[in-house]
Amino acid sequence: MNKPLLSVIIPVYNAGDKINRCVESILNQPFKDFELILVDDGSTDDSLLKCNQFANQHENIRCFHKSNGGPSSARNLGLEKVNGEWVSFIDSDDSIGEDWYSQFFKYANYDLIMQGFTFSDCGGEPHSYSYESHDYKNKDIVRFILDFIDSPGLLLRGPVNKFFRKDIIEMANLRFDEQVLCGEDYLFNLGYIYNANSVKVLPVCSYMYERQASGLALRKYKVGDHIDWQLKIMKALVKNAERFGDEVDLRYFYKKYAIELTGYLLNISIEDSLYKVQFNKIRSSIIDFRKYIFYSKYVIAYFSPFLRRKCWSLYLHIREIKRKIFFNQRL
Repeated sequence: MNKPLLSVIIPVYNAGDKINRCVESILNQPFKDFELILVDDGSTDDSLLKCNQFANQHENIRCFHKSNGGPSSARNLGLEKVNGEWVSFIDSDDSIGEDWYSQFFKYANYDLIMQGFTFSDCGGEPHSYSYESHDYKNKDIVRFILDFIDSPGLLLRGPVNKFFRKDIIEMANLRFDEQVLCGEDYLFNLGYIYNANSVKVLPVCSYMYERQASGLALRKYKVGDHIDWQLKIMKALVKNAERFGDEVDLRYFYKKYAIELTGYLLNISIEDSLYKVQFNKIRSSIIDFRKYIFYSKYVIAYFSPFLRRKCWSLYLHIREIKRKIFFNQRL
């Protein structure tokens, strides 16, 4: 086939009951100038069989198989195989609405194009996350990060519902960090944003995201691993602030992560040797660390076990009083 405008990458793992809906939603698009790259990540069900069937039936679909290594390694293999000028990612249990791709290419003069999505939690009632149309260019890009860093739907965190330029991915040698199991998508996005000069946000939400009970977002990891991964994300945010922002933006990211990372310490006993190791790791990575958390609720992380228990009991007591006041006001 000729070089397509778009390469769509789908990592597939045990998605035999979902992959048909996902692929057919792509094939039903009026926009046809794309290739679809299916990467089976060592599935143990009939996912590979179904992917091969699609590849045999459609010349613009290619299927690759690898041993299980997680979604990052599957996406990275897909990135090695792309031929298109643009790249988008779709998860195998998601789908896209009609004319989804055509909406993007009205704005192909931007480096990153992004829209909202419709979210369904384990088959529950769907919720749409749509945002106003907005352009961000050059120094304004730090505003884009600040606008969406904690937005409903956490739009910056995942690689789906976005269009990336292949030449920027290759120029910056961007890949998903396979050592990071929670936040690797966010790191990829931040690395890409650092190398972009323009972003377009579209006011639509026709990407259908469905979270499964066994999904990655629901897994639990060690506190120390979480801290390591979050420090990587913080450093990527700081790097963007240094390029696009100013001293105020830089301090904001340091303060935000000083508080968030200290929150992880509350899951470790202050008497545990791991506490000191993780505390020193955070403190040495964040400028003005003590100042940022001294006036926050996470200052409790400095307290002795006895005081921590007392503070927690007090917090629960106050929360219960607030709850009673709230319900009394509604009566």
